[in-house]
Amino acid sequence: MPPAQSQVAAALLILAIVLAQWTSLPPSQGNGNFSDVRRKGMDSYCSSNDGCGVQADRARHSFMHGNEPFPDYNKQGIAAAKRGNLLEAAELFRAALAHTPHRGDCWGNVGLALTNFCTARLEKGDRPSECLGYFREALAAYDVGVLLGNEQSASLKMQSLKIFSKYYPSERCGSDDCPTFARERDAMALEGEQSHIGAVRKLCRSAKDVTVRVSVRETATGLLSAVSMRRVAVILQICGVVVLENVFDPGVTDGIASAFEVELRRRMSSLTAAAAAKASGRPRSKGAGEERDMAERGIRRFEIKLPLGPPYLDVGFVANRMMLSAVKSQLSTKIELDTFSCVVSLPQAPNQDWHSDVAELFPRRAGSLPTPVPPHGIVAIVPLLNAYSAESGPTEFYTGSHGPGPEHGFWIDNVTATPRLRLAAPPGGAVLFDVRLRHRGTRNKSSQPRAIAYLGYMREWAFDRVNFKEPQTRQFDQLPTTALKKLFTRLDRQHYVKFLESLVAESGIANLSEVRSRGNYRQVELEA
Repeated sequence: MPPAQSQVAAALLILAIVLAQWTSLPPSQGNGNFSDVRRKGMDSYCSSNDGCGVQADRARHSFMHGNEPFPDYNKQGIAAAKRGNLLEAAELFRAALAHTPHRGDCWGNVGLALTNFCTARLEKGDRPSECLGYFREALAAYDVGVLLGNEQSASLKMQSLKIFSKYYPSERCGSDDCPTFARERDAMALEGEQSHIGAVRKLCRSAKDVTVRVSVRETATGLLSAVSMRRVAVILQICGVVVLENVFDPGVTDGIASAFEVELRRRMSSLTAAAAAKASGRPRSKGAGEERDMAERGIRRFEIKLPLGPPYLDVGFVANRMMLSAVKSQLSTKIELDTFSCVVSLPQAPNQDWHSDVAELFPRRAGSLPTPVPPHGIVAIVPLLNAYSAESGPTEFYTGSHGPGPEHGFWIDNVTATPRLRLAAPPGGAVLFDVRLRHRGTRNKSSQPRAIAYLGYMREWAFDRVNFKEPQTRQFDQLPTTALKKLFTRLDRQHYVKFLESLVAESGIANLSEVRSRGNYRQVELEA
């Protein structure tokens, strides 16, 4: 068994032992009044004056303000649960999820803490008003745990459902939106039966079906509730694309839009000239339209790399807590930005061809590999300029096309098998999609350029080798075949950097020790 798999297996075994011990934990004592659970999320399970303890208060402050390093809040939560402080435990587990939302065991722990807290109260004859909301949150947390590979969450959910049905017999589904819940449940059942296309047709019928509105309370804490995270995980897994509303501070995105508008004006003459050259039909060099910081993406459409400086590096933009919570739930904390650009469609830019940004890691058909194969990248589209109306040409997504088809090449040969959705996030929102999903920009019928920020978050081992050229040496040009060029692309690029460094050192232009990172970090410890 590979080391990574053995580590996962060991973690699951330890979790099973811990969770088995939890079922007999004593009830929490003296926790006072607790926050009511609203439709889409909660501010916290308890506040500092609820007797939750100093640890939970520090944890809440840490994940709200992005303090590093992150303590092992999951371990602290287990200790709190053993003391009988179950809401403090839930808060600590939630703090763990602020940094590691991909951990199914932590989601299971949230569900167990909330279930045990309310079970103890209900068995005493109390009926706390918040427990209906806590049970709904617990059931959603178990679902997220299962979606993220924690098998114990499934059995724990079955136990919780029995308790929930006993004390809330009039509740039909464990959710305050039963039609949506039922549709997502049925779609997941079809996915489990390896009927991916059936699941997509069931769930991904309209923009509303793939939209999750982040509540004010969730925005305040920077954490998606279990109810919201379940929807995000299910929609991304089946449809391949989700719209998150109310994610960004408008002041942050407005500042970036203003800065890029200046950059766009500076580049406009070169863009229009490039568009005219492409439209003329005259022969162009083989590499025309592909520069290091700009590339054509069809007729009258361009991708421009964003500068690595202010205001584009605003933490509220590139490392937005709500957006990263959704991204990391699918990819883990070992992620890097591979694409940091803006896609511009000039007025009258036509529809693009359907395409995926990168090739599949493992080309497959239904049943040939375990379903689903996890994504290796998530792209975030953030509207900047003239990007909110249907007239300016929003991106159209071929839902489900990131998943297996009945045969190889199915999604290329069939473009009407599942719903195609044109999605434009509202101000303050973002569209997240699986990097494998087929999509296209649509016609810009307006009189103004349309600009969207394009942020590609990738697992640390995945690289986009398709969309932008990287610098290579002149010796690379002399390699006699494309096969050799492909084989030596990575090594030649490293040689190119070393060669430039030697030139700089010999010329005395700059002291490389003042330019290079000091390296005061361990590569293996870097996490987003």
